Amino acid sequence: MKLIHIIGGNPHGGAEKFCEDLVSSLSRRGIEQHIITRPYEERVSLFMNLGCAVSTLRLGKIWDILSRTKVNRIINKTNPDIILGWMSRGASYIPYHSCLKIGRLGGYYNLKNFRHCDRLICNTTHLVDYCIKSGWPSDKVHYIPNFSPINTFTPLNRKDFDIPNDSIIVLVLSRLEERKGIDLAIRAVSKIPHSFLLIAGEGSLEPSLNSLSRELNLEKRVRFLGWRKDRDALLNLADVCLITSHEEPFGNVVLNCWVSKTPVISTKTEGPGFLIGDNRNGILVPKDDADAIASSIISLNNSEELETKIVENGWEEANNTFSEDNIVSAYVDFFNRYCK
Repeated sequence: MKLIHIIGGNPHGGAEKFCEDLVSSLSRRGIEQHIITRPYEERVSLFMNLGCAVSTLRLGKIWDILSRTKVNRIINKTNPDIILGWMSRGASYIPYHSCLKIGRLGGYYNLKNFRHCDRLICNTTHLVDYCIKSGWPSDKVHYIPNFSPINTFTPLNRKDFDIPNDSIIVLVLSRLEERKGIDLAIRAVSKIPHSFLLIAGEGSLEPSLNSLSRELNLEKRVRFLGWRKDRDALLNLADVCLITSHEEPFGNVVLNCWVSKTPVISTKTEGPGFLIGDNRNGILVPKDDADAIASSIISLNNSEELETKIVENGWEEANNTFSEDNIVSAYVDFFNRYCK
């Protein structure tokens, strides 16, 4: 079986990270893969170290004729059994071809970009419903969720961040963009004197979020870490992880928390609301409510019983419904079933 992935996207992000994780898992199962991607050094190195063929292109918008021509040449030369287009940009580059053409959705994308696809894979049932309501036949739209791999890591220490032992470490793993609502995390921490906030991510709002931290006199308690490769070590260090999004179609960070046995508190958006049972494997709070977030952090910190329940149930969920083995097997079964 020969599989071509087409992924544009950003250097970092949830969908991009899941693509990397899936390619890695499929590689370990011996599936031949060729990745067409933008020339991001870390991603290219990862795929090449896996033994995958890699082609780097600009993958611009619709008028990027050069990239489209080169994609067609690669596909005609490789003659794959399957093409998997990631997100809108990757799917929009899928040409007419006799092989199985799949679009993979992790958000409410414009489905015109998936017009050359034979089938769609969505990571939530809400997205399946969206595609069907938008006109796709129900037997052509499929649900396969994400997974979070269990990785080894070098532990971090509170001393690495100059954080006292009796303080609450609150973690955010996110792009710093408007829809992620990171200001809510900062405002919540401002209400808990013995808490520290670690923000691992990058984005256009970093200057304004820095300004907010200064306005609230939190320069010493809010740390902007940039994009980090040691996600698992940060989760292991943290007492709680926050998802403060205004909208979140899936929420990979929920799975990351479950695998790392770190309690998660999330705004009640579509993805986390689908994954989390409130006070069972996480805590859900209303959107745009910093007071509710702060109250939940305090409640969690004061209840060892609640923390243990959330961690144990999350771990069980991650190792059953959302385990790497189960999800990758679902992809492989899908490929085998529908491959032309």
